[in-house]
Formats: sequence, structure tokens, C-alpha cells
Amino acid sequence: SGDTVRRLSRYRSPIPLLAFTPEPATRSQLSMTWGVETFLGPHADSTDAMVDQVDELLTRYGRCEKGDVVVIT
Repeated sequence: SGDTVRRLSRYRSPIPLLAFTPEPATRSQLSMTWGVETFLGPHADSTDAMVDQVDELLTRYGRCEKGDVVVIT
């Protein structure tokens, strides 16, 4: 739904907020949220699969490198 990233964006953090969703409508809504960069990704069947997908997408899009700290909420 994007609720967590919307709440985090209220703090106007200098740390990038990256939101991953399988839903194009959610991505469109989040694209209007301050400081949030959105990405479409496949639906994950489990939390472990979601973490693996996010890691792979972050690397593919050049948003992180091996060894970077990533917080997933």
C-alpha cells in the first residue's frame, strides 16, 4: 500500500527512500510522495523472496553495491 514509506517521507530525511511494489497504481501514487523513488517489481511469495528481489533490483538499477546497508520495512 505504501503506507510506511509515506510516513517516513514526512521526516524529509536526506537518506533516499526507495519503494518497491508490484502494483502500477501504487507506484503512481507513491511517485507524488516527497523524497520517494519508486520501482516496479514482481510479486514476492515470501519475505525471503522479497528481500532477494529487492537486493537484485537495487544492484541492477545501480542504487547500491555489495556491502551497502539496506533497511527494508
